[in-house]
Amino acid sequence: MDAIKAIAQKSDSVQAVAFKDVPDHSRYAKSIALATKFGIVKGYADGLFRADASVTRAEFASMFVKALGLEPTGSSNFKDVGGHWAEKDIKALKSNGIINGYLDGSFKPNQIITRAEIASMLSSIINATSSSTPIKFNDVSGGWAERAIGALADSGIIKGNGDGAFRPQAHATRLESLLMIMRMLNMSLGLTLDIDV
Repeated sequence: MDAIKAIAQKSDSVQAVAFKDVPDHSRYAKSIALATKFGIVKGYADGLFRADASVTRAEFASMFVKALGLEPTGSSNFKDVGGHWAEKDIKALKSNGIINGYLDGSFKPNQIITRAEIASMLSSIINATSSSTPIKFNDVSGGWAERAIGALADSGIIKGNGDGAFRPQAHATRLESLLMIMRMLNMSLGLTLDIDV
């Protein structure tokens, strides 16, 4: 919490980045702008944000670590992250108990991340517990991330698609990933962030 508060305070003196493909009137313009001030995301060299682009596990790890202000406290022990550009961020998540990787000892940093995997990481940070109310989505029952998804849905951090589905195995986009992080930060900071989520 202290690290998150420090990042939020520091952001007050940082200029937001404007993207050519995120107009000011866009529904999520405030969230994207604040995320740039927090240092969570940067755009591409062409000045675009590319909201619909897929996100790899390494890219999400990098965004998440920046959002939380984490530092590695040990080694990752993943056999496929040595020398990877996101090695330090992946180590930070592993050493802080946020990720475990796969049974074969890999992290698969270049694999596209799923919405369920993001939910699992987020729930490990906020220690969310699902309430006794029925699950809000019709496609997560029995899934490995069911409890994490239910808890995050209860707290408003994750949302479905308006059709009763969450699509846990769908690839997450940059916008979806960012919004889940920003909602988590907003909840952690007592809903004090000026974002439209």
